[in-house]
Amino acid sequence: MKEEKATENAKQKATRSKSGCFTCRARRKKCDEKRPSCSGCIRNNFACDWPMYHNQTLRDFRNHTLKSVPRQVLQQLSPQSPSQLTELDISSQEKLCLEYILGPFVKLMCPTPAADKIREHIEEQLLRDEVFRKVSICLGNFHNPTFGTVGHEQLLQNALESFRLKLANSGSNGMLNLDTLHSVSFLNFLELTGANRLLHKVVLHMETIFQIMCNIIADGTYLETTIFRACADSFYYNYGLVLLCSSKGEAERLPNVYNVNTIWKALHMDNVHDYELNPILGNKFPAISFINRACYIFRNNIVERRALAYLLKAEIDKTLLTKMSQHQEVLLKSAEMLILNILHRRQDEVDIQKAQFTKKCLAYLQELKAEEADFVIVWAYFICGVCIVLEEEKQQMRQIVKNGNLNPAIYFLDIMLQLIEQSWRAGKGLECLHEEQFVYELHEIVGVT
Repeated sequence: MKEEKATENAKQKATRSKSGCFTCRARRKKCDEKRPSCSGCIRNNFACDWPMYHNQTLRDFRNHTLKSVPRQVLQQLSPQSPSQLTELDISSQEKLCLEYILGPFVKLMCPTPAADKIREHIEEQLLRDEVFRKVSICLGNFHNPTFGTVGHEQLLQNALESFRLKLANSGSNGMLNLDTLHSVSFLNFLELTGANRLLHKVVLHMETIFQIMCNIIADGTYLETTIFRACADSFYYNYGLVLLCSSKGEAERLPNVYNVNTIWKALHMDNVHDYELNPILGNKFPAISFINRACYIFRNNIVERRALAYLLKAEIDKTLLTKMSQHQEVLLKSAEMLILNILHRRQDEVDIQKAQFTKKCLAYLQELKAEEADFVIVWAYFICGVCIVLEEEKQQMRQIVKNGNLNPAIYFLDIMLQLIEQSWRAGKGLECLHEEQFVYELHEIVGVT
């Protein structure tokens, strides 16, 4: 009996994959890797999807699913509850676009328990808000494989005209509400996923989102919802990335990072997050807070720059003494690397600390399992890579990408490595972030996040 059980366990072990099913990877959950359906997917009544070929990434899987699945199968992914979209006076194609947003789009972009809550908020606003409805139709038409991008430009123009008309009729203050926040977030998603991304448009959308947050505080109308939290977290994550990618003064339109933190605290957005409730930042908010401040100090040549860098370094050192995960520790050290040259007059002191950081960060990235990684790790990966000097460590970084363990979380690692290799050839380290062409290419790579 024991021998039979041992044989069965051996067979089960032999079929275990290195990374778990795609559903668990997307939900950032540990997978027990049982087939045909793992325990987590059975427990949550999710479809348990596995790689269709060797080294297939989560990104590849999503693209394949969206482009190859027939319309009748896509419609099966629609929300289980009956939709009220039939009440709307819109064409059949427009209804299909909205059904796609409520079904496959929400499910594939947010495969967590939060998806159902987000879907409820989206449908409720679709039924009463014409501007949001037109923006959603445009988004659904652009991403629905049934339609491709046919008529996209006209739909986008209609959505923008409706948005501007509503703005003119209600006044700027009347538009700074939650409904507008959701519309602007969807417009920003269209901009980020388009073929010709423009940084100044992303900055404009983020500027509007921040104004809405301020208006909500001033009016006392804040009511936290899952989709609101997702929009806010998305802003907070992209803030530092946009700062680093801004070489022509685009960042001057972004709010001061210290004002952002004040607003987020007033909205209680700095509380510890839960992936079950919010799929964007989870418990990484404190670490991203340090990175955002470091990016602001790095990019802005203000009078109090060195003093702010000193205070941030002291806060990082104090925080590192507390109990935290290795993931968060690496993110905090990544933030510290951005301000070292501002703090220290002597380059040899900077070089010593960077060498210690790259050694520790590489060891962490090598041991990191795919199910433990998420897109936030891009900070540690990029900053560590640019700081590397030793040839041995360059080979280790290349091997990390070749192994593919982190690819499900960050599908553009191999492209980013090419950019990091450019910085190695130039021998400028983080100073390459002051070069216009380099940051332009960085924006092209990370824009879709």
